[in-house]
Amino acid sequence: MTPRRSSQIRFFHSFTTTPATSAEPSYVLLHGVGLSHRSFSRLARELARFGAVAAPDFPGFGLGARHRRPAQTLTVEEQADSLIPFLRKTRTERPGSPVILVGHSMGVQFALDAALRRPDLVDGLVFVGPVVDPRRPTLGGQGLRLLRDFVFEPLLTSVMAFRDYLHCGTRWYVAEARQMLAYPTLTRVAGYCGPLLVLRGEHDPVAPDEWSARVARRVHGATVGDIPGGRHNVVHSHPQLTADRIAEFALTLQAGPAT
Repeated sequence: MTPRRSSQIRFFHSFTTTPATSAEPSYVLLHGVGLSHRSFSRLARELARFGAVAAPDFPGFGLGARHRRPAQTLTVEEQADSLIPFLRKTRTERPGSPVILVGHSMGVQFALDAALRRPDLVDGLVFVGPVVDPRRPTLGGQGLRLLRDFVFEPLLTSVMAFRDYLHCGTRWYVAEARQMLAYPTLTRVAGYCGPLLVLRGEHDPVAPDEWSARVARRVHGATVGDIPGGRHNVVHSHPQLTADRIAEFALTLQAGPAT
């Protein structure tokens, strides 16, 4: 993936052996708290078989984040704002392409908020490991679940996550995690009326099956499924299975009007 800089957000576009056509989906992959576009490095390559793929490093995250960190904590809404110019540009340049936001963990909240405010720019949402399960609504509760997940992830996935956490730093991680906890995912998702696919790793302790199903029930026609053998970072550990499920979902969508 090669970087393209903007004033607020850094986008990375996956390579593909064949150029994406205007009718193929545009997948925008949104990382979780503490992580970066690298959490999607494997999934992006798989999805590139089916369409165009882009993944941002949100402000304060990713390589070099310490040198370009915002002066103040950003809310979920403010992070989601940084997506809008890119989504508008994608709709204009590829008017026949369904735009699908794929959010992982806190990225689910970014995707949802962008879709609620600009439904004309988003044709479908994919939630992978949605947060925050209200049975563990504290930093400590979420931290324990994340630790349980971390020690059982495949080694390469854990190394990827650990490197991103180091770049993020404890202070920014905690500040943004507090924003994640404050965002009313379950309330907001009830206002979304578009297509939705909810995925989770089969053994994900951060997004238990009861919670994921509860999120899906808030949206008419939403579907929910597990990735066998996966945990919370299933987008990295099981990229092919995850990509296949997302691509199947994309086949059911049509692009909205250009703006």
